[in-house]
Amino acid sequence: MKKAKPLATRLRQARTLLLIWKTALRDSHMSRQPGPNYGKVDGPMAIELQRFDAARQALTEAINLTKGPKA
Repeated sequence: MKKAKPLATRLRQARTLLLIWKTALRDSHMSRQPGPNYGKVDGPMAIELQRFDAARQALTEAINLTKGPKA
């Protein structure tokens, strides 16, 4: 049977996966049409990307909580 990884390690892996997923979504929804919107995403996708940032921040806070109180 596989040894269970510590919670902090699993949280870090989840945070990394969110970053990869966010990058893939951003790249796939980026405007490739010449003009002022080149390289930008539309409004709904920008909101979705902000949700990814909020989820990553929550995971970072959870990782910091697993470290315990600072001395």
